[in-house]
Amino acid sequence: MVTIANRKPLEHYLSLQYPFVVHTDPDGGYVIVYPDLPGCLSQAETLDEIPDMAEDARTGWIETEYEEGRNIPEPSHQEYSGKFNVRLPKSLHRSLADAAAQDGVSLNQYVVMLLSSGNAQMQLERQLRHVATMAFDWKETSHHSYRFLDNPVDSPVRHHGYSAPQLEAVAA
Repeated sequence: MVTIANRKPLEHYLSLQYPFVVHTDPDGGYVIVYPDLPGCLSQAETLDEIPDMAEDARTGWIETEYEEGRNIPEPSHQEYSGKFNVRLPKSLHRSLADAAAQDGVSLNQYVVMLLSSGNAQMQLERQLRHVATMAFDWKETSHHSYRFLDNPVDSPVRHHGYSAPQLEAVAA
């Protein structure tokens, strides 16, 4: 624990860059949260307001905590080496090595390509689910009628038999 006598000056903490996360508020606008600063959050009505609202919240939180004599955490910075070990069945290892050889690339390059494309696909699917949820919530409060297409034939997003939810306008 840092004591008031040996803590850094307020300007030090104010000069630090703390990461923040922005969430879409279901009631409209955005919620800004600083994970490293417990209880530090703000709201913005538009995307343009986010930087100013985030900065005001961060500065106010740090100044208040400092004046109250409380500890102010340093920002968390996760460093990644670009390496990690994965345990997998021998049969999958063999299959991946064979596929890499067929593509004329190293096993490492092949696995990075698979992970990258799979990660991009998952992020897209999360976004689509979020948009579908927002559209469904909007449908509940709007005068328009929409229905989800359970198995759209022309869905642009398919992944292992999964089709992203799509909406179709229905005459009201």
